[in-house]
Formats: sequence, structure tokens, C-alpha cells
Amino acid sequence: MMGLAVFSGDKLVGELSAEETLCHLLIGNNLESCNISIPDPDNNNSSIDLFVSNRSKPKIKVKIVNGTPFISVKLKLEAKVLSVNNTSNFITEKNLTEISDSANQYIKTIICNYLYKTSKEFSTDIDGFGKYALPLFKTVPEFKEYNWLENFTNSFFDVTIDTNVESAFLLSGK
Repeated sequence: MMGLAVFSGDKLVGELSAEETLCHLLIGNNLESCNISIPDPDNNNSSIDLFVSNRSKPKIKVKIVNGTPFISVKLKLEAKVLSVNNTSNFITEKNLTEISDSANQYIKTIICNYLYKTSKEFSTDIDGFGKYALPLFKTVPEFKEYNWLENFTNSFFDVTIDTNVESAFLLSGK
């Protein structure tokens, strides 16, 4: 995965990195699976490789609060630990919980950064949040008058990640 070009209409407004492309695919429920590296909760100088996929369709809600979009994104992910070192013990429930927490925080951070980049820097709704806002208006002309794309640049985001991490080594005992 290399990244994506971002357009507003027919104008190129920026590019997404591979990590940001992952965020776009997760939010759009278009990711079958991928490998990511997250910080190791037991060692700040190390990372853990995970095989990640969506556990269920993302839940997206949009509210208009004081004229500003408030967008809630909830993702449920599955992950398997792919990497180990000789001091790692991923078999215990406690360690898997710590890895899940680390994955949740890491993925939440990159998704929040991605969402603010696309809304503030690129000023474009490439994830289609406007379709979730449309039912908040009585008529389509009212939605058009609100000028979603202009107001989208002022959006606030609430991201919740729930990652269920399992050890890929549970059966082998290694």
C-alpha cells in the first residue's frame, strides 16, 4: 500500500500516506486485512506486528452541535499477534489486554490525525460523512443551504476503537 491521491472535485488537494490510507479503508469498511506495527506496551523501543481486520461494520454518527459537525466513529477490529521476541509472552490474558489497549490507542491516534488532516488541511469529505448528516435536515435544499463541505472543515471527531487481540501462537504454545 503506497497511499492515495485526494481530490476536491477535479482538483488534487493532497496525498495520503500508507497509514492514512489504512484509516480511510477502515472507516469505509473497505479493508479485508492488513499488517500493522504498534508500540509494544512493555518496551517503548520495540513494536508488535498485528494482522488486523474489521470485526464488524464501522458505526458512524453525525450530529450538528451549535452549527458544527460532531462526528462519531466506532470501529471494532480483530487482530492476531504476528511478531514475538524471546522475552515476549503473549499467551497470558493480561498481556493480550495490554496489547489490545496499545492497539486501540495507536489506531485511535492515527485515525484522529487522518480525520483532522482531511477536514482541515484538505477541506474535503473523502469518507462521505455528509450522507450521515443528510437525515438531520428536513429537506435537501436545507442541507445544501447548510453548505456541508464548508462546515465540514470545522468538524470535531470522537473516535472509539475496540480491538480484540489474540495470539497467533496460542495453539503452538510458542
